[in-house]
Amino acid sequence: MPYSRAGYLTLPLDILSGDPFPLHKAFAILSPTDDITQDWVTRGTGGKSPHGIPQIGPIYLVRFLDEGKGKIDVGFGAHPTYVSEELWKSRGALSIAAAGERDLIFTVELRRQTEEILKKKGEVWSIALYSGVAHGFAVRGYPERKEDKWAMNEAFWQAARFFGTWL
Repeated sequence: MPYSRAGYLTLPLDILSGDPFPLHKAFAILSPTDDITQDWVTRGTGGKSPHGIPQIGPIYLVRFLDEGKGKIDVGFGAHPTYVSEELWKSRGALSIAAAGERDLIFTVELRRQTEEILKKKGEVWSIALYSGVAHGFAVRGYPERKEDKWAMNEAFWQAARFFGTWL
């Protein structure tokens, strides 16, 4: 279920500072060494706006939750990806995460480390673990598989309840 249908204003973040990738070629055929891709990443359109190749997903969330920035009050991240210890320590807003039991990126060790960091900060947080699902279940799960469908729906409502309580 989309968050907008649950009554939340839903806006995409402009992570490219108004400088979208040129789509004159099919994205699927671009390689990391494509000259146009490399030029856009390093300089942006007209050399004015350099970009990184972002991990689209929770890593952005944690960056926007950084202490002192005050741009986001509450955040939800399904299956956090490559979020450093420093980012978890610096985040200042309330946050929750959903993780898959079979996640090979947000591993048991990383979950426990993250829990310790968040516990020491003394702020409101939650990490839910969904059995039988892998990394990416909330966006790449198989709805025809009961475990994935259940975890996708539960993660959605986990976030919606958290937002409803803390916003």
